[in-house]
Amino acid sequence: SDNDGGSRRGAGEVRFRDVSIVTDDGNRTLFAETGEDLRIRMEFEVTEKVESLKFGVSFRHDAGQLISLTTTEADGLPIGAVSEAGTVEFVVPDLPLFNGQYLLSFYAVTESGDKVYDEIERAIKLTVRGTLPRGKEGIVELGGSGTMTAGGREA
Repeated sequence: SDNDGGSRRGAGEVRFRDVSIVTDDGNRTLFAETGEDLRIRMEFEVTEKVESLKFGVSFRHDAGQLISLTTTEADGLPIGAVSEAGTVEFVVPDLPLFNGQYLLSFYAVTESGDKVYDEIERAIKLTVRGTLPRGKEGIVELGGSGTMTAGGREA
């Protein structure tokens, strides 16, 4: 993995062999575009069978603030017991992040979260590029739309 000097800890029954961001055709990249799907790949090995497993991915802005942390369980992929190596792909549709640098951390934990098998902080530095629509700035594209009614004014 493209390690940015991040820290690693965990009990080790499940361990990340590789974490990467990949393009639709499977090539590794460290770049993404606002509004495009972001594909994250986690390859893991299992040193002994575990009864409970979920993976998490967090995004931090380069300045440090947590933008999002999500898990496979929360996103509708319950994993449960695992006894052999595998690969999980996690897709963020229509990436809502604006231009900037973001740090991704990865977690392999029990479903209750009380035990960490493996955790790699700041494993990947992602650069998001995109053309901001006029009048928009910040970290996240919230979307949305507006309506207006004539506020009682005479035409």
